[in-house]
Amino acid sequence: MTGTGTFAGEAAAGGTLAVSGSVRNDSLRLQVVFIYGPRFTSLQPDTASFEGVLAARDTIDGTLTGRGVAQSVQLVRLRVGDSP
Repeated sequence: MTGTGTFAGEAAAGGTLAVSGSVRNDSLRLQVVFIYGPRFTSLQPDTASFEGVLAARDTIDGTLTGRGVAQSVQLVRLRVGDSP
């Protein structure tokens, strides 16, 4: 799978991202490339990887690794009308 999008952070750099990866059974593997916006010319593109597994119908639990640091992440799909 492939896709593109944008990212932003409070008081942090923002820009575009490119995602590629694969799905097999209940597992998901992604590579995410962060390309910083033109205001941040001193920052080089950065890459992170995500490996996760479908834990419930609307939840993926996994690990995001970037710059040598791994952290647990939970992705939750929200629908219109759901409470955040």
